[in-house]
Amino acid sequence: MRSNHARDSSTCSIALPEASQRRLLLDAARDAIDPEQGYRPLLAAWIKGDAAKLSATLDPVRQDRAIADALIDQRNRRWERAIVGRMARPGRVLVAVGAGHLVGPGSVIALLRDRGLNVERVE
Repeated sequence: MRSNHARDSSTCSIALPEASQRRLLLDAARDAIDPEQGYRPLLAAWIKGDAAKLSATLDPVRQDRAIADALIDQRNRRWERAIVGRMARPGRVLVAVGAGHLVGPGSVIALLRDRGLNVERVE
């Protein structure tokens, strides 16, 4: 299973309202300027396996429903269908997605578990 993340990102950005696009750009700039408030808390939560803290780092993204829908929810549903389809064929499967897609309601993990699949974190 292959994915073109750049194509996914650009397609989603085009569909976002202008205010959401501006918020997304400002958040990305702020995170780049001050990683202690942006990327590092997310990384620390991921390393510790702290799903609650990891999910909390995404709260600002989830506040804007247009961003959450385009960048998280729609992708999660596409990946869930692709993963289930791929797992129906023989062979081993390794799936790698961004950490934000693995926590909270509607996450890839939650969607796969809803289908009865056993999903577990590998360290």
